[in-house]
Amino acid sequence: PTKVAIGVKGAEETALQAVTACREANSEWYACYIVGAEKADIVAVAPYIEAISPESVLFFTTKDADVLTAAEGNIFATLKDAGYTRTLGVYSTKNDHAACGVMGYAMGANTGDPGSAYTLRNKTIINLQSEPLTAAQVNAIEGNNGNVQVNRGVYFDLFEPGLTAAGRYFDDIINLDMLVNGIKRNVMDTLQLWPKIPQTEPGVTALVGAINDPLEDAVTTGYIAPGIWRGGPFVSLSKGDALPTGYLVMTEPLIDQSDADRAARKAPKIYIAITPAGAIESVAISLNVSI
Repeated sequence: PTKVAIGVKGAEETALQAVTACREANSEWYACYIVGAEKADIVAVAPYIEAISPESVLFFTTKDADVLTAAEGNIFATLKDAGYTRTLGVYSTKNDHAACGVMGYAMGANTGDPGSAYTLRNKTIINLQSEPLTAAQVNAIEGNNGNVQVNRGVYFDLFEPGLTAAGRYFDDIINLDMLVNGIKRNVMDTLQLWPKIPQTEPGVTALVGAINDPLEDAVTTGYIAPGIWRGGPFVSLSKGDALPTGYLVMTEPLIDQSDADRAARKAPKIYIAITPAGAIESVAISLNVSI
């Protein structure tokens, strides 16, 4: 990132009011961290971040002991039950702002370069010390979609599992947000720069071309890859159909467009299917020895 925005919370403001004011003042920021936030602040801000546009994400740090026992009402369980896909929490007793390090890694690794798609799991976060937790405590945190840095196999200090409160992998969230933003930007550029996009097949082809570019970018970064459509029937796709490029853009025929839509100068509906490349984060190995 080339910019960092720092907002100031007024003495009489709540955390929600401060974040809302920051968004109204500037819509360019994506990731958000609230210094000194209490549990109530996070619970109040999370639904706002979930709903705002442009899309954003909220990072937070907690050292609440009740997350270690999965006690009812702990912050991770509360946010998990609410199903928030855009809030990611980190447990740390060693760094009051542990989630800032995670946010910094997530934003810094997001270069858009070839092969730059990443996961948060199994990364070492700078200045984030591993927590001396039992397996049961780690399971309690991760069972409620919380995150923590732990030591694995003596040698490795690793962040895991890289989930948002709803159990979605953060890399899926940011990569999809980038793709959606790229599609919107390219389509708007096309609408702005062309003298006129005719309501003809060549005009629709121009819009499809604008959509294809960010899809190709997603292939280049490694977010999208050739694969099999595993969803249900979708326009001309059926479950099991191959997507050789990792994506497919489909449009309704202009001949089927209603008179009202044509009069309103609307494009025919455009549908996009993608097959994400996914990620491998664990390995099972069977070693057999014959003596």
